[in-house]
Amino acid sequence: MSTPDPVAPIAEDRRQRVEGLFRLLSEGAPAEELPEAAARVAGAIDGVALARHIRALAQVPHHAVADEAAARAAGEYAGGVLRETGLEVVEVPATHRGVTHAAYVATVPGKADGTNAVVLVAHYDSVEGCPGADDNASGVAAALEIARVLPCEELALDVVVAVVPFEEDPGGLAGARAVAQWLSEDGREVVVAISAEMLGFATDEPRVAGDRGNDLLLVGYPGTEAVIGTLVRAANAVNPGSMRGLPLPQVVPEVERSDHRAFHDAGWPAVMATDGAEFRNPHYHQPSDTPDTIDPLFHLRSTQGLAAGIAALALQG
Repeated sequence: MSTPDPVAPIAEDRRQRVEGLFRLLSEGAPAEELPEAAARVAGAIDGVALARHIRALAQVPHHAVADEAAARAAGEYAGGVLRETGLEVVEVPATHRGVTHAAYVATVPGKADGTNAVVLVAHYDSVEGCPGADDNASGVAAALEIARVLPCEELALDVVVAVVPFEEDPGGLAGARAVAQWLSEDGREVVVAISAEMLGFATDEPRVAGDRGNDLLLVGYPGTEAVIGTLVRAANAVNPGSMRGLPLPQVVPEVERSDHRAFHDAGWPAVMATDGAEFRNPHYHQPSDTPDTIDPLFHLRSTQGLAAGIAALALQG
């Protein structure tokens, strides 16, 4: 396992704010009976495939601007895996600071009119100098697996899976914003946009009080109570105690740190699923964020929970 560089201390104001958030987080909604189709979706997630995708995506740093060729290769890999599902894949161009990369978008069709959709988004770029196994090959791998298994069931709503560039600074969420604009121009309505943002690291030694270090955290903008409840209950039906979540009563910086913000800014409900980022992972944004630091069982459970929740939302119509 790689040894991380010394971890920068968490500023005291941020520590206090995040500890307050952990106190607000419930212990996870109780499990409830899960639709059989959602349970089948979760059970079809392949842990071997998840690990394979992380290894492919996190070999070298792939910042969208500083490592343009490597970032393009990461995006093309993700787009190729999406195409292997048999789904139609649309390349939506995104440009930032004179650099253009593609967001790769696949739609799992539902039975409804094709207007309303659940969106799952994950960014394929890393920070400069970082291979990005957890941030965010783990999120992309989950999105690719969920796109593979969802078409096996008959859904009511479309599920749009998007892997996007330009999440990491100074990207300005250009990839997610391009996808949100593309959906809007296509006349789509987003029931909820879920950002898969770091899903693969667990620890027995979290860095803030109130955290137990081994569950997935789901945080959302105000007004996302219903979708968070569905997602958390579904995840805990598959793997008890695997997810906690809440809509925050007000916007705080920690809830705005991923691609879901672009969809919130477009007027749609938006939430982020995360393993806790730097509040758990000492490899966060460091050269040591490599595939061998990922906890395969935690990553599998995280992906299964998201898959079950997304299926439950899409089955509801």
